Amino acid sequence: MPRPTRQPSTSSPARRAGLALAAAVALLAAGCSGSVSAGTETATVAQEELETQVAGFITGADADTIDVTCEGDLDAEEGASQECVATAEGDPQETNIRATVETVNEDDVDFSIDLYVTAAALADFVADYVEDQGITVDSVECSDDLSATPGDTSRCEIASPDGEGAVEATSTGNDGLQVIFDIVDAG
Repeated sequence: MPRPTRQPSTSSPARRAGLALAAAVALLAAGCSGSVSAGTETATVAQEELETQVAGFITGADADTIDVTCEGDLDAEEGASQECVATAEGDPQETNIRATVETVNEDDVDFSIDLYVTAAALADFVADYVEDQGITVDSVECSDDLSATPGDTSRCEIASPDGEGAVEATSTGNDGLQVIFDIVDAG
């Protein structure tokens, strides 16, 4: 599970925060897209081809140290998605990447890729963040994964011995393979 990196506050009361690989790499842009030939017999993009395509979007000085592993083949049908993980050589941190089929034209498959933080990793980050404020946390549960798409949100419910509360994490984009987001009190 990725460990967070923190950045200084850019607005009050929001705090900027992020999760991802520390390697000096870049994803060309959040929401990149690719196109591959699926072949009419298989109706899928093979796992190995998908991994190669996703890795091809990663650039920068350390890009050759990044390994992309996907869970399986990507079905060649609109809306189908496949989860992938990028890891840097010698670094236990992971960046989650979701490939989603946008269009299928005969045997050509166009797909987008998006970075995201899992709801569980976000909950761990929020728990650490709140505890750093001197508040004891019993549990944190976040509603959704948080994508690098600016404006995407996830509400996190916090239980502590002193009561309950909530924060909202809102994505402001990505910095390379790092998802950047603000955390504000949601009441």
